[in-house]
Amino acid sequence: MMTINTRAILRNSFLLFVAALLSSTTAFAQATATSDTEAATTAPDVVHYSGTFVKKKAKTKGTFTIEQRGEKLVLILDREFSTKKAPDLKIYLSHMPIDKVDSKNALKNDAVFLADLESRKGAQEYELPDEPDLSTIKTILIHCQKYDKLFGAASVTAL
Repeated sequence: MMTINTRAILRNSFLLFVAALLSSTTAFAQATATSDTEAATTAPDVVHYSGTFVKKKAKTKGTFTIEQRGEKLVLILDREFSTKKAPDLKIYLSHMPIDKVDSKNALKNDAVFLADLESRKGAQEYELPDEPDLSTIKTILIHCQKYDKLFGAASVTAL
C-alpha cells in the first residue's frame, strides 16, 4: 500500500517555489541593471541659456532655450513662439544687447545667420554652429530679410 508523505510534498513544493522566486528575482535584477546602465550612458539634456522674445517692429512672443544634446547645442523655440507673417524671416545670433539692436543695425556688428525661420508659430529646433562662442552672443533676432526689419528679439541669459 502506498502512503502519501505530506511533509515531503510540502517540502518539494516549497523548494520549487523558492527556485522560481530566485529565478524571477535574478531576471528582474539583470533587467534593472541594464536599465540603470542605459540611463547612465544617456545623459539628460542640459539647458545652458534661455530668454523671452519681445516686439521690435512686429509682435513677437514666446521663449527659447539653448540645450546641450550630446555634442550639439540646439536652439529651441517654445510652442508659444509666434511672430507676424512676412516673407523671408530669418534667425540671427547677435553680439549686441537687446536695448541697442534695431532694424538699422541688426545685421551689422557681426550678426551670425543661424537659419531660415521654419514657421512663424510654434515649437521649432535649430542646431547651432560651433562658432561663434555662445558666451559672446547677447541676443537672438527674428529678422525679415526682404524688408530689412527686425521683428523681434530675445536677450540670451546664461543659466
